[in-house]
Amino acid sequence: MTSEYLCAWRAKEAGKISCCLIPIPSRSSDKQKIAPEDLFGTFVTDGFTVSCQDDQSNKLLYAQTLMLGSPSSLQVCEISTEGSGTRSWRPLKNHGTTFSAFAFGVDLSDNAVVYAADPANSRLYQFGPPGGSGTEKTRTDRATAYYALPDPDRWKGNSIVDFLTRRLPQGGGGEELNMAYVLSGSDGNNTHLLITPLKQGDESSGVKYFDAPKIITCDKEAHQVVVDPQHKWAWVVSPNVLRLIDLQNTDNIHDTPGPWNSKLAFAYSGNDCYGVIASGSGVKCVPVDNGKEFWIVPAEGKGESASALQFPYVIENLVPGANGIVASPDNRAWTLGEWNAKDALHGWDLQSRAHAVYDISAPDFVFNNTLHYVRDGG
Repeated sequence: MTSEYLCAWRAKEAGKISCCLIPIPSRSSDKQKIAPEDLFGTFVTDGFTVSCQDDQSNKLLYAQTLMLGSPSSLQVCEISTEGSGTRSWRPLKNHGTTFSAFAFGVDLSDNAVVYAADPANSRLYQFGPPGGSGTEKTRTDRATAYYALPDPDRWKGNSIVDFLTRRLPQGGGGEELNMAYVLSGSDGNNTHLLITPLKQGDESSGVKYFDAPKIITCDKEAHQVVVDPQHKWAWVVSPNVLRLIDLQNTDNIHDTPGPWNSKLAFAYSGNDCYGVIASGSGVKCVPVDNGKEFWIVPAEGKGESASALQFPYVIENLVPGANGIVASPDNRAWTLGEWNAKDALHGWDLQSRAHAVYDISAPDFVFNNTLHYVRDGG
């Protein structure tokens, strides 16, 4: 039997959190309360977890965290999910170098890798399989190569807040190309998005290069870059504007003003794919290719109006409004937010265009900008 969950976080005590699973209710469910289940046990954290991904095959968890201090900074951390009990995050390093963002992907030989961004030296590092075993398994000091970022002054002094790699089809012969999408932190006026193919370099030196890079100026509060399943657009999200960049012609750019209160996820209504993003008045569904855009607004009759829907999980001064949103395969999108002054799971049904609310019965539930879909069994 297959079970479906959303992966989120809950508090334990000061400085300690646990990764947890929120069961996804069926469309026909009349259950209005959901109790999260602990997934990995308890973690000691030095800051706020901004985003997180699980390397299940190696039992390693990677997170982008906001390290508090003056000034605040982003850091990539790694932790083993082996065993039980309380464990501490450890910064991912390569011979002293630390990183501000990470992405899972494949190298040009189709091997699974972790990429990590080093803005101080204007580089992306590539990590292969981890070394060690058990709770000591790690990718620290095991980078196999790095890519030198073009126009390095655009990256130095600013955290790289997000990036991803995607394998894109090229031409009519079935060829594929690895692409990188790198989003800088703000320089006070703008952020910068790098779109570039990854090019094989000199393996003997471990240095690789970018081929024909394109750098696009974006809103100063941009915090997310994603590519839709059709590989048609790069979507750059900020609280102020949703920007779509045509991947076939990067001069073709469409901006939709906010405010936007979440990250963006992709979901389907029938055969049409939509980018789904939250606002104070519900969620907006923007077509990737076919279809018309539409809104799903909050349910009525529960003491709330559309304008009163709250998405309170915000990390100030880093990625304002960058709350978690995720889609499940049954054409529903999910957010965490407040409903009648209680923490709640919100379901947004692209099929019926309806909104459903489920109380989270966990008094120690905390905000987090990460929300992932998890499928277990079956």
